[in-house]
Amino acid sequence: MIQANVSSTQTMVNQRATEIRFKELTLFTDNLGVIASLAAFFAETSLDSLYIEPETVAKGDPKNMFSTACWALSAVTISLNLLTLLVAIHAMLYGPALAIRGPAGSMPLAVSRIFVQRKLALRLFWGGLLCKVVQASALAAWRYPPVVSVPVAAVFLAFVLATYRCILRVTDKFSFKQFGLRREDFIEISYLQNEGFASPPSGAPEPRRRGELLAGWLMKQTTYLKRWNSRYFVLTTDGELRWSTSTAAPARGSLDLRGAEIRVLQLQLNAPGVPAYGMAISRRDGQSVTELIVATDSIDSRSKWTRAILSLREQDSLDSAGPDRPLLSKQKKAGAP
Repeated sequence: MIQANVSSTQTMVNQRATEIRFKELTLFTDNLGVIASLAAFFAETSLDSLYIEPETVAKGDPKNMFSTACWALSAVTISLNLLTLLVAIHAMLYGPALAIRGPAGSMPLAVSRIFVQRKLALRLFWGGLLCKVVQASALAAWRYPPVVSVPVAAVFLAFVLATYRCILRVTDKFSFKQFGLRREDFIEISYLQNEGFASPPSGAPEPRRRGELLAGWLMKQTTYLKRWNSRYFVLTTDGELRWSTSTAAPARGSLDLRGAEIRVLQLQLNAPGVPAYGMAISRRDGQSVTELIVATDSIDSRSKWTRAILSLREQDSLDSAGPDRPLLSKQKKAGAP
């Protein structure tokens, strides 16, 4: 009886998970449809730009040098929008086919790959839109005198900056990071093995693999833009701290903790969507200083990472002291009263 109830509950949970994945599949497919429609519209308007030739500009006018830029940018805009259209169409065709007709576990895999293709289509679309705006500025410089074309180009530049700022604010408001989630929740490669969909919280240590001293998710601050991204960190027994975008992705960067002066400073962070418990890991090798700032979601996790890093530093100090240091220490203890 208990086994039957467990089986029934498991079936219901699997059915609910399939329904959620199907809704995600429908949502991402609809998003690709909107992107494909806009890309087709901009490709058609850019195709008309290839036939533009101002009648007010004489053939020997120096402003005709802008004609090459105008037509070249039109061709680039057409190419990017058509590429966006092709990516969206193929993802809309093959994604649902993999989800419905594929083997067990193929629906979450299809959802994750459609999510990735949607991001690619968006980047291509924004690239085509930027080329479209630059092409309009080149057309204004070709057709109108500088007293008119310069203000037009300034307006287009202000439009690009305002668009970037507005889109950045909108995406930050709807970002999953404010809820402690990560984009890797959609892009995990291990879906085919029917592993759990939820990933551990930021900083929570995971089961160690061979050669790993500690592993888990941390928030990492970028060097130049000072933005926070979720990264999977691995501290190896060889003294290397490396990070990647997912558990199966190749390393995006690394920090060698051996052969240099290592310091770990605990920080209290106050950034939106970022855990409050931070660490500043600095490596000094001569005059070169490398600093890595990360954040974890609990004091316990921060303490575990700090102890693991400092233990490697102490082990490195013992190794660099040579094999005689422990022997001298024992002899001193033996001769002490």
